[in-house]
Amino acid sequence: MKIAVPSDDTQNISAHFGRCTYFIIYTVRDKKVIEREVRNNNYCPHRMGVCPKMVKSKKDKFVEKVRASAVGGIRDCNLLIGRFINPTLKSTLKKYNIDYRVVDEKEGDKTVEKYLSGALTDRSADFSCEHPQCQCNCLGEFIADN
Repeated sequence: MKIAVPSDDTQNISAHFGRCTYFIIYTVRDKKVIEREVRNNNYCPHRMGVCPKMVKSKKDKFVEKVRASAVGGIRDCNLLIGRFINPTLKSTLKKYNIDYRVVDEKEGDKTVEKYLSGALTDRSADFSCEHPQCQCNCLGEFIADN
């Protein structure tokens, strides 16, 4: 099993999946992390300067390509653990059979250990953006409090 965590500093969970600088990839066997890999996020066009508003104005094929590229760096993973998930990312993850958990945790390593021990609280219902107009993560008041 492989678990992906978006990060900007290779330690903490990034507030925004698509704009993160890195993906921390944990390879897990028998509920233990056997490998920790850091990948550069060269996949999501947010990182390369494509504005989400520009994406909205493009044709469906372009938008689908952008969505697919956003998960390009984690397609070999089974699970994404992040701080926010918008409806677009949910559907894209589902298309590639990647499950997700939304957490209000900060540190990637500790969060994965909590997940493996069964102690991680999934906050998907509390912190998922459900605004259909959003093309990027809607951070709302939660991010302002942190």
